[in-house]
Amino acid sequence: TGFTFLPITPSTNSLVTFTAVTTGGTAPYTITWNFGDGSRGTGTIVSHTYTTAQSFTVAEAAKDSSSLQQTATSSQIVSVVLPLTGNFGNCSNLPQGWSCGNAIPSTSSATIVNGVLETRQSNPVQGNDTIYYYATTQKGAFPWSPCQAPVSGVIPTGLSSVSANFTVLSYNPGSSPSSDRYHIYIALYYWLPNGPVSAGGSTYQCLDSQVRVENTGGIFSAIGSTATYNPGDSFGWDQVTLQTSLGQSGTLTANVAQQCQDDLTAWGLPTTTPCELAGIEIGTEGFQFQELDVNWYNVKLTTIAPPALTAGLSFTPSSPLTGQTVSFAGTASGGTTPYAYSWSFGDSATSTGQNPSHAYSSAGIYTVTLTVTDASGPQQKVIASKTVTVTIPALAASFTFTPSLPQVNSLITFTGSGAGGVTPYTYFWVFGDGQTASGATVTHAYSTAGSFTVTLTLTDAVNTQVISSQGLTIAPVPMTANFTLSTSPTEVNVPVSFSSTVTGGTPPYLSFSWNFGDGSALGSGSTPTHAYTAAGTFSVTVTVTDSAGKTGTSSAQSVVVKAGLGVSTTTASPNPANTAETVNFIATTSGGIAPVTCTWNFGDSASGTGCSTSHAYNTAGNFTAIVTVKDSLGVAISESIVVKIIVAPQCTVS
Repeated sequence: TGFTFLPITPSTNSLVTFTAVTTGGTAPYTITWNFGDGSRGTGTIVSHTYTTAQSFTVAEAAKDSSSLQQTATSSQIVSVVLPLTGNFGNCSNLPQGWSCGNAIPSTSSATIVNGVLETRQSNPVQGNDTIYYYATTQKGAFPWSPCQAPVSGVIPTGLSSVSANFTVLSYNPGSSPSSDRYHIYIALYYWLPNGPVSAGGSTYQCLDSQVRVENTGGIFSAIGSTATYNPGDSFGWDQVTLQTSLGQSGTLTANVAQQCQDDLTAWGLPTTTPCELAGIEIGTEGFQFQELDVNWYNVKLTTIAPPALTAGLSFTPSSPLTGQTVSFAGTASGGTTPYAYSWSFGDSATSTGQNPSHAYSSAGIYTVTLTVTDASGPQQKVIASKTVTVTIPALAASFTFTPSLPQVNSLITFTGSGAGGVTPYTYFWVFGDGQTASGATVTHAYSTAGSFTVTLTLTDAVNTQVISSQGLTIAPVPMTANFTLSTSPTEVNVPVSFSSTVTGGTPPYLSFSWNFGDGSALGSGSTPTHAYTAAGTFSVTVTVTDSAGKTGTSSAQSVVVKAGLGVSTTTASPNPANTAETVNFIATTSGGIAPVTCTWNFGDSASGTGCSTSHAYNTAGNFTAIVTVKDSLGVAISESIVVKIIVAPQCTVS
């Protein structure tokens, strides 16, 4: 006979389980125990608690059922030590942790006693590989319902590894040990801070991975082997780093960075994807077995101090001008990301962000300071600075004018502009025709056509001057010819006076060519006369040639010409007439331009008016009556008629 006991190194007031292993003889066997501290027990499997820390000799005796009752004995020394303590502290709520009570089913437990994490996983209703029971403690954020970011200040900054040492106190297999499976593990839960990533048709924002001791089907994994992914296990690729067995102690260590890289690789995600550790879980999980008890003593969160934070800055252009946008670029390395950037541009202006821009309003030498702080704890801060020399742009002048094709005597607007130098500016203009002006915007008109050079002299506030010149051509005003005539309508053979008027062009005007519209020779001169020999309506134009050889033709005007003034008949009635008898005179006119007037000289020193009038002669004789007909143009003609006057016969009545 012989026996085993667990744990191998029990502590005071903790349960020690003894199991007798007897062979040969005749079963059943009767087993008795002497625990070495005055206590005794019976049965193949017994438990006992020691109250003092020392070594005890435990004796086991086995008696078989044969008639001869054979007896066999065995003994071992059990060294009892004071209870171990751990550094898990006390049970704490999440996210600060370490938490207690995270165990399923209700017969399982996860507690912290004297800083020792005690995970007791009991599976009274044995499940299958889709139902994992567990007993764990947790710290941090567990981003599955829903996926969530780390909680600030919980996971130490710069954490490089998580380790914990443990002892397997007891393990009771299930009814079919070949189906048993359990993990003793440290699990790390990650948040992907740059946003979700996709692979294989799935999208991920959170990942997790385990480092564990694994027992599958009652067989422990070999050291360094890789566990096979199981849907009920964890979301990632898990690393088996340690082989252990009942009663054996070990230490699990999870490399924070490496576990994330392995998980990214397993899911086919870019290995450059940043990971942030959100939560830590320590404990056991599994199915089919009856019970697994593990004590965890010391958990160690190892941090690596981040490298010294460094910062630098650059800017373009290297020699900026006042008013010009300067682009600044900040760089940082070391420390712990993310970085915060704060800028001071040396002219009381500030900014944040990695790559700001700024424009200086005044020339000078400015010290630009970049302050970078990181996210490590304690926070690192570093300052970088450079000088920026800002100069005034070279003074420059330019101007525009409208209209772009000016003419003589048209008002031209000149607009000057300046850049660089030191404001304010003064503007002085020379127009090239002896005239000048001052001001940014001026107007000027040229009295003659030709080419002129306009010069703008720009002077800044420190008396620096620059000149801008442009040539412009002043075109003559387009020549326009017109004329007036003395009268219209007129009449045949009455001279009509024409008078031309010309504007524009280039005086003096060298020739005038008149077309009187009646087929006669062209007239010349600015004020010709012309008499029409036939009645009608005639279209008259004048074409003028200036000293530049340009011509201009007037619009046509109509001259209405009527028949000349005439007297068709002159009558006196009665003729002959008696003395003292009234004689009626009628002059019938034709042509001419109304109104037409008639004046009479009756030949006896008497006169009269009207084209129809009367007169009585007092003496007998032959008188020549002359009528003068005159129209509105002053054309006059005379006709005469002889009137014979006789003495009326005398009658005597007796």
